[in-house]
Amino acid sequence: MWSQEAIEKIKKRLLSLQFTDMKIKTMYEYLFLGGPFVDDDKYYRFIIVSFKKGNHKPILKFFNELFHDSFILEIEDNYVLFYKEQQIDDIKNLMLSVMEDFSLPFRVFVSSKVSSDNPKNFYLLYTAYCDFLNKDYYAFSSNKELIFETFQNSRARLKELRPIILNNCYNDHQIVLIVEALINNDLNISQAANEIYLHRNTVNNKIDLVYQETQLNIKHFADVLAMYLLNLDK
Repeated sequence: MWSQEAIEKIKKRLLSLQFTDMKIKTMYEYLFLGGPFVDDDKYYRFIIVSFKKGNHKPILKFFNELFHDSFILEIEDNYVLFYKEQQIDDIKNLMLSVMEDFSLPFRVFVSSKVSSDNPKNFYLLYTAYCDFLNKDYYAFSSNKELIFETFQNSRARLKELRPIILNNCYNDHQIVLIVEALINNDLNISQAANEIYLHRNTVNNKIDLVYQETQLNIKHFADVLAMYLLNLDK
C-alpha cells in the first residue's frame, strides 16, 4: 500500500487544511488511514488529471461542475476527481475538446466503476496509472490502455487488477467464451453466438454488462482484445 512518507504527508494535510466539504477529508482518511468510505454507495468512479504547467484551476473547476456531486483530492503530483455512478457518452472526445478549449496540456485517466469495499482497489489502479500510463502520448487513457500497458510490463500486476476492473463480470465463464468467440468470428455477434451455442440476445446482454462494469465496448476490436488479455493467466 501507500508508503509511510505518503501517509505522513496526508496526515499533515489533514491537520493544516480547513475542509468546506467534509467528503474530501473523509475520502483522504478512507484511502490512506483506514477510515470508512464517504457514504453507503457500493461504487464510485474517478478521473486522474496530471498537469505539466499553467493555471489549472479553471479546468478543475469545470470538471467539478461537469460531474454531479464530485470532489477533488490532491494526491502526490496529481489531482483526482471522485464522482458517483454517472456515465458520460463519448467521454474521450469531451476530455480532448477540453484540452483544446483551455489550450493547456494535461493527461487524464478515466476509471470505470470501482468497488468501495476496499481502499486498495484505488491504490492498485492509481499506482498502475503512475507506473505505466503517465506518459506524454497518453493524453487520454482508460481501462483499455491500462490493460495493454500493464500486460506488457507486468502480468502479475494485471492479475491483481482483474477483479477490480471486471467487477460483476469477474468469474463469468460465459463472458470469457463470448470474448473468444467474437475474436474468432471477426466481431460478428450472430456467428459468435452460434459457435458457443448461446442465443444472440444473451450475447448482446453480456456485451452490455461488460460495458457497464468495465467501460470496454467489446463490439470493437481493441476493447475485445483488452478483455481477452485481462482474462489470461487466471
